[in-house]
Amino acid sequence: MVNQGKSKNSKQSFAALKRVIGEFHPYKTKLAVVLLLGLVISAIQPISVKLSQRIIDELQNGNFIKGAFFHQVPGLLIVVFFISGLAKYFHNSLRRYVGEKVIIKYRTLLFEKYLSFPLSVLDKTRAGDFLSAIQNDLGKISTGIDTLILVLKEPFTFVGLLGAAFYCDWR
Repeated sequence: MVNQGKSKNSKQSFAALKRVIGEFHPYKTKLAVVLLLGLVISAIQPISVKLSQRIIDELQNGNFIKGAFFHQVPGLLIVVFFISGLAKYFHNSLRRYVGEKVIIKYRTLLFEKYLSFPLSVLDKTRAGDFLSAIQNDLGKISTGIDTLILVLKEPFTFVGLLGAAFYCDWR
């Protein structure tokens, strides 16, 4: 009987997740840009690690600021960090924009639902309980949105950094 309850809860959770994901449909272009920027951020991290490692290797080999290497690589590193900063800025801005739009929609829906309750229900329940429930529900949705975006981005970061580590020294 307990397993049947868990199955019912997971079905309800999946249905709720499906419904929340459906709310992102109007923002699919912005979400695609967010995911693309996440991939750019994930790709830049191993590049910056490799460039930094190359500078350290050259200094350890006794090549002290001579040749074209030390004129090109630091500039390239600055460009990489600049692109990374821009990508992170727009990634976070768009992610928050989409998340806030979805939260606003749910806030409006919850408010309209509470306004439609019969007066007998509203008389028996304190206003603070309603407000607390709204805030908790919206906080969970907001956290879920951020987690979903991270879950989609971080595996690429991990694979990129793992690839850079193997490239530097596979042993």
